[in-house]
Amino acid sequence: MIATTHPGSGTGIQRVNFNDKLVLAFGNEQLGISQKLAQLSDFNFSIPMCGFVESLNVSVAVAVTLFQAFAQRMDRHQQSSQGLTSNEKTHLAQEFYHQSLADLLGARVVLAPGQPNVS
Repeated sequence: MIATTHPGSGTGIQRVNFNDKLVLAFGNEQLGISQKLAQLSDFNFSIPMCGFVESLNVSVAVAVTLFQAFAQRMDRHQQSSQGLTSNEKTHLAQEFYHQSLADLLGARVVLAPGQPNVS
């Protein structure tokens, strides 16, 4: 588990490895996290800030952190593979559209070669 801390203490968010499974803990602006939670944390991280800003609203801190985690995981994914093939993208799009049509019509859509069947 990793927890947020006040700016200037803990590891900078840019140095946190978000690629593994983890638990994130966020405290409010005034009190931070509880002592018990702080003791359970493997390490703390902070979000660097400039100017006169001393803390972020917890929802903003969560958004910044989740964006950083998402960006890291996307970078890792793009480095480890080339993503979906054109055929895979087409197949997934077809499945999505057929399911959307079935949901809209309240019917079951059966994929058949050449033409979809709606029942």
